[in-house]
Amino acid sequence: MPNIKFRELDYRQDFETDILEIADHFKVKRKYFFAFTALIHESSRWNSGNLEQGLNRWEIRFLRAGGIEKVVVMVREAFNKCTTTDKIKKLRGAIVEAILIASHGGSGRLNDPTNYGWGASVFIGSSPDAHQVGYECDDQCGSFTGDTCGTRYTVDVGDWNGYHAKLYECKAHPDSIKCKDVEFLRKLSNELQSHRVSHEIFFVSIVDKEEIEIKLREYNAPSFFKSCGRRELEAMIPA
Repeated sequence: MPNIKFRELDYRQDFETDILEIADHFKVKRKYFFAFTALIHESSRWNSGNLEQGLNRWEIRFLRAGGIEKVVVMVREAFNKCTTTDKIKKLRGAIVEAILIASHGGSGRLNDPTNYGWGASVFIGSSPDAHQVGYECDDQCGSFTGDTCGTRYTVDVGDWNGYHAKLYECKAHPDSIKCKDVEFLRKLSNELQSHRVSHEIFFVSIVDKEEIEIKLREYNAPSFFKSCGRRELEAMIPA
């Protein structure tokens, strides 16, 4: 029987507690879900110099839209750990991962790290012959839109039930999708197909899914790559 395993690699220590707290809060439907996800769009303009002002403006809008103080506290605690603009960017993407984990039932799913991966490498095959899938390209690639390429060895979230794999790439905005993301998942899909592993690949972002589809077409991504926007994410969360 074909088999895959996950091994967590991505470094996320700065935000791990915050992300899991957000995931557990939103693992059931919340009436302020869309008001919360507006945070991803608003925070795109935040930097280390205007962070507090941005948080204040978002808090006012969120509470007016029916949000609750508990969520405000969670968001502030997470963003207050961002000492640089780059960390703000990383946190924004991690919050998208939190919402996806929420839609899969919350942090409890991570108790089985070989079958449910978060920031994890993918190994295909049975031990001791299992091999890690990775993608490497020099910075002259520019295959599609002229951006530099690079290396990629992890999926943001992976779910394997022993018969079917679901693999997710999460971005705060589709503009953050790059060549290496598409090419790594293309290679991963090809390897899974060659080992007869049933699978689906999703690109996830807090926008309308049509925006994701437009970006994927720019990279000539396979037509079977699926887009998951904010409405699809909200629909996945149980009542």
